[in-house]
Amino acid sequence: MTGVGIVGAGVISRHYLRNMVQYPDIAVRGVADEHEARAQRVGSEFGIPVMTVTEVLAEPTIDIVLNSPFRAHTSTCPPGS
Repeated sequence: MTGVGIVGAGVISRHYLRNMVQYPDIAVRGVADEHEARAQRVGSEFGIPVMTVTEVLAEPTIDIVLNSPFRAHTSTCPPGS
């Protein structure tokens, strides 16, 4: 089972999530957004725990982070990671 974290809960995240739920070997473990209300809506819609970006990155059950907005790339993927 691959654990996935979503950073960025805008329009495109719903497309990703609608597709990911079709794969039994993928489990979405958390969603974060700089606007907490957006993360809450997506989390509620798809039954996903809402987290901060820091929590998504630290969560040991998350193997991969998807959908981060370009302005978050530096903070989510620091040099040398």
